[in-house]
Amino acid sequence: MDGAEASGKSSKEIEGENTNGIRSLYQLIKMNRKHAVYFIPGTLLTIVDGVSFPCFSLVFSRMIVAMAIGDPDEQKRKINLYAGLFFMFACVIFFAIGGRNFFFLRAAERITYKMRYDVFRAMMRQDAAYFDQKENGTGALTARLATEATDINRSIGEALPAFVAGLASMLAGIIIAFIYDWRLTLVILATLPFLTLAFYFEGRSVFARTKAMKGAYEKASQEASETVSNIRTVITLTREHTFIEQFRQNSVGPYRNAIKNHYISCVGYGFAQSTMFLVYCLAFFVGSRFILDGYIDVTTMFNVMYAIVFSAFALGLVAQQSSVFTKSLLASNKIMDTLESVPLIDARSPDGTKLSKEQVSGSIALDSVRFAYPTRM
Repeated sequence: MDGAEASGKSSKEIEGENTNGIRSLYQLIKMNRKHAVYFIPGTLLTIVDGVSFPCFSLVFSRMIVAMAIGDPDEQKRKINLYAGLFFMFACVIFFAIGGRNFFFLRAAERITYKMRYDVFRAMMRQDAAYFDQKENGTGALTARLATEATDINRSIGEALPAFVAGLASMLAGIIIAFIYDWRLTLVILATLPFLTLAFYFEGRSVFARTKAMKGAYEKASQEASETVSNIRTVITLTREHTFIEQFRQNSVGPYRNAIKNHYISCVGYGFAQSTMFLVYCLAFFVGSRFILDGYIDVTTMFNVMYAIVFSAFALGLVAQQSSVFTKSLLASNKIMDTLESVPLIDARSPDGTKLSKEQVSGSIALDSVRFAYPTRM
């Protein structure tokens, strides 16, 4: 059973929810655009971090070639030069990663703080019928309030800078590789669709299963919260084992989905990583043929190969953050639904006629009134 079946939705519905999640995440960031000032320096430092990998590959490839120099003095001179450049890259990456984490995490914390406040305020805005719905029980709402903002926090503070760094690294690596030799670059780039497909199917499956698990965990949390809130009644009726067994049954589904999710994620991630070694094999084989035919030299082959390989390492870091980004898409959908939910009687609406105390007089009488919540009619 795949991710679509586990969540009870078709592939088109899952892709639609994925697109809506990206739109919702963008809207949430736009609503908190006053904190976006931290994104500017954070993005610049992230680009520096991403570009440093393919630039480092140029020095790394030259270091390998320098190891084969026959003249000891020339070899020592070049190795010392490249070792100094390694230290320079270490300093640049230290300040780039430290700075990007400072700005992105600071923005993430401020956005999360305001988001939690806005979501709780939106919950308090709803009418009583909203809380009478089973999916809006105390446990489910508190679980959402705790986890959804945290998922957005991790997306902004971890996944977003990793994505920007990976994109910058890949673009810089491809440009550098094309500068040195376009033939070998095209051969290596021909393998990228296999990596892209592996990451795509992995992320799509994780998205579907994460959605199914999230709903099941909210249900289990809601029932656990209601059981603890009414613990005296539960003990009086000696129904402890009943609710314990009910909680266990509600946790079995998410547990099984999590196991399947991990299997699929491991296969997708393993396939993506193993493909890198196939890329190495192809690059060395084709590169050696080009060297024998006189198109390129050894230094050019290493420059092209390592420029793309080091960029692929950055894409691997992006793949590791795919589950974080997936959770944030689901959370942003839920948060936007809560923020945009307007009750029939909106106590915060400025519309309508406002009466002063002097204008209000008389008494109100109710006769033959019948009332029921929509869920109990």
